[in-house]
Amino acid sequence: MRFPKYIPLIFLSLFAGVFFFFGISVNKNLPKTPATVSPTLTPLPLKQQAWVKEVVDGDTIILKNDEKIRYLGIDAPDQGKPYFQKAKEFNFKLVKDKEVELEFEPRERKDIFDRTLAYVFIKDNFGKKKMVNLLIVEEGLADIKLYSNLKYKQEFINARNWAKEHHHGIWFEEFEKLP
Repeated sequence: MRFPKYIPLIFLSLFAGVFFFFGISVNKNLPKTPATVSPTLTPLPLKQQAWVKEVVDGDTIILKNDEKIRYLGIDAPDQGKPYFQKAKEFNFKLVKDKEVELEFEPRERKDIFDRTLAYVFIKDNFGKKKMVNLLIVEEGLADIKLYSNLKYKQEFINARNWAKEHHHGIWFEEFEKLP
């Protein structure tokens, strides 16, 4: 009686299947080597105190440590546009050479220009915390720019609506154009 040609192929397939199955089972129980252990990253703080060294424009500042901060949730006019200078001056009065508190979104940390994105808070004369980003929008010196799901999204919408209703800043010219 002749031995069929496909029998060795069946045994080889069974052997490979058993080896593969047990190889995976054994690997699950092995301790992870340093090469396969995921690194533990220290989470970045969501708040920090800082001193403002320079005001770049209506929505960007430079800290004493030379870090550039772009205000989250707002978009002030660029240089050469109406209200650029007013927005920059208003921002300057609020934060220049002052201590501020920065608050960050966990997922929106940097923009495409490598500026750190933050909500910037100051204390008023009575020690009450105020968000600079919102103050600029309320003055009509910036529109809102809503990245993904911002923590203060509704506050930004309310501030813009208030500025529009009262025809502040950039919304004044829009009001003048109405018949």
